[in-house]
Amino acid sequence: MRNRFRRLIKLKTTIRQQRANGLLLWQGRSLFDGEDIALIGLKKTDNRKIGQCSQMLTLRADIEPAIARRTGADFSICGDCPIKTTVENKQMCYVDGRFLQTVYKELIAGKYPRATIRQFDALVPRYMRWRLGAYGNPSGVPWFEVWRELLSLGRKWLSYDHEWLRCTPYHSQVSMASVETIEDAIHAADLGWRSFLVVPTGEGELTVNRLKKKGLPATLCPYNPKDINTMTCDRCGLCDGKKNDRDNRPHVVHEVTGHQVTLKSRSRHLRILQGDYHA
Repeated sequence: MRNRFRRLIKLKTTIRQQRANGLLLWQGRSLFDGEDIALIGLKKTDNRKIGQCSQMLTLRADIEPAIARRTGADFSICGDCPIKTTVENKQMCYVDGRFLQTVYKELIAGKYPRATIRQFDALVPRYMRWRLGAYGNPSGVPWFEVWRELLSLGRKWLSYDHEWLRCTPYHSQVSMASVETIEDAIHAADLGWRSFLVVPTGEGELTVNRLKKKGLPATLCPYNPKDINTMTCDRCGLCDGKKNDRDNRPHVVHEVTGHQVTLKSRSRHLRILQGDYHA
């Protein structure tokens, strides 16, 4: 506690920053299309799977998330993410739209004070991991202005990026390549990434075995929503990119989650992406 207090004093964090639930960490032009986006750090989450983590997400700073999703303006933060829509043009993103609307309203109302990454580090307890890309791809935000700082803080984090094919290779040190097919997992590995592969319900173990047959080390995500004592992201720590060429930790396979109503449609959409769907 004493060390944390010293960090707060040294970095001159304000009372408003300390009391706020979230902070505006960066705002500028998206690397995807040049539009105005904001990087927001939330100090805590109620997501059971994630556990004790703070979250960082990007939003269009000038358009409501619901409108951005409906009009395609979310390209500024999501890029060409293949799970934004289905073939029926239904929204398939795993992030709750109501949550995004709440964060956007807080942002517009000025309730998120500006802060640097180092100030955010001082304000969030060390036992909490940071989850980057809670919404939007981290690679939409400049590496040298923002994310490079992360590597010098001694923090633990989780991060996922769907734009692994087009972003700078630096991001592979921080993020998992978020993929939906075995072919993309292999391609990402060839480019120096570890991948996080989401598959339909019931196909986790089969996919792990298929990846191993292709020569890629792989493991099933240990989270089990039916087990109250299950491993959570804050304790697991596998999803933090590839540190260097000697990092041989496995690629992670995760069965799609959600409410029962959405599980069937999400699994169906993933099979369409994989070219393995038969109506």
